Amino acid sequence: MFRKKRLRQLDNLITAIIVKNEDLNNLRLKYYQGYNDVISVFLLTLDHNLAFYCCDIFSRFYLIDFLRLPFDQGLVPLFNLTAKLLEQVDLELYNFVTLDGSQPTPLFMTSWVLTLFSHSIETLEASRRVFDLILVEHPLIIVYLCVSVIVEC
Repeated sequence: MFRKKRLRQLDNLITAIIVKNEDLNNLRLKYYQGYNDVISVFLLTLDHNLAFYCCDIFSRFYLIDFLRLPFDQGLVPLFNLTAKLLEQVDLELYNFVTLDGSQPTPLFMTSWVLTLFSHSIETLEASRRVFDLILVEHPLIIVYLCVSVIVEC
């Protein structure tokens, strides 16, 4: 029963954000696979009203490329930047990950970027820490996090 209630709250929150932005801000946001993981962290951390306002702002300013642009325009530039940074940090690892540069787009990190690691991290507390970092840093911090995870694993 509690799980169904939480899922309904999550669905309602996502719908409210998309509808509000279309009606008030004239933004056509589209749900993407993994958006629910991001919104869940806010919903499990904050009360429902505050979660709505935080998710709305976060969606419009941080996730906007994922919610509005096609896959290749929203994600591929981040993948390319990650590959370039990895190449500078560890050339041998870059060659391994990108198959000697023949596939320079590290697609395996798609869920990391789209869910801000919330889908890959096992505990809510760890997800909250990652979100704290993302919220206080430049939006490209996700690129640095991805490179760090690749290098450290």
